[in-house]
Amino acid sequence: MQPICAAPRVSALRVLLAALSALVASLTSSAALAQFGPDPQGPAREPVRHEVPETRVAAAAPPAQDAVTAPAAGRRPVQVDVGLATEFPISIGAYIGAELPGRILLQVGAGIMPGAYTSAVNGVLTSVGAYDGTVASFIQNSITNSVVLRASAGWRPFTDHGFEMLGGYTLMTLGGTTTEGDVINAVLTEAHASERVPAGSGATIPLSATLHNVHATVGWRWVVASDHLVIRASLSYLQCLAATVGVTLPAQGQVMTAVNQQLNALVAPYFTSYVKTPLIGLSAAYRF
Repeated sequence: MQPICAAPRVSALRVLLAALSALVASLTSSAALAQFGPDPQGPAREPVRHEVPETRVAAAAPPAQDAVTAPAAGRRPVQVDVGLATEFPISIGAYIGAELPGRILLQVGAGIMPGAYTSAVNGVLTSVGAYDGTVASFIQNSITNSVVLRASAGWRPFTDHGFEMLGGYTLMTLGGTTTEGDVINAVLTEAHASERVPAGSGATIPLSATLHNVHATVGWRWVVASDHLVIRASLSYLQCLAATVGVTLPAQGQVMTAVNQQLNALVAPYFTSYVKTPLIGLSAAYRF
């Protein structure tokens, strides 16, 4: 009897094990499909998208300004300099300068021509034969009291360097006196002019000269003392384009007109021909 009952039990056990194996296999395949991909028999699933929040990108800081165009911290966009300057051998005086955005430079100055400067220029021109002693004496007397006005504009091309380039106009209004008209008559005689000024009276005769010049300048500036002291060194070229000279003779209207015409014909070309000179500049200014 035992052999007969054992067979059905073994068969039932085998069927139960087969069913459990099929159930485990089914569960395993479903989990794998859910993890690694969509079910081939079911609807396709959209991939999961991971989006970066846009608020973080929008909240980023704005880009910094260009260091070339943005003014340095604590500095004004327009820098103003007021100081003293000399342009050897034409003037000693004061100037005002400004540096605008874009490193544009503007300068105006006023000064006088010291006697030492005029003597140096006159001595050099006489030594090279530009004119003789008679004309030299007249020119020396005519520029003893001189005012020099300069206006310049330029550019500083490099942000981190002090190199500067400028050009502009120089006006020289010259005046002086000579005694008894002797020097003037000597000049007129040399020019073979028929006119003469009254001589021998002991009076002084006012002289004047006006020179219109252009100049070109290259230089270097240093800004020190917490950006408040500006020192400049420069080299310029000055050329006279036009000049007029004259004398003032009271109660001598017709004679004065004729004398001035003769003087201009003789002396003015000396200015336009020989006032072509380099200038050495040095200045110190306070920067606001």
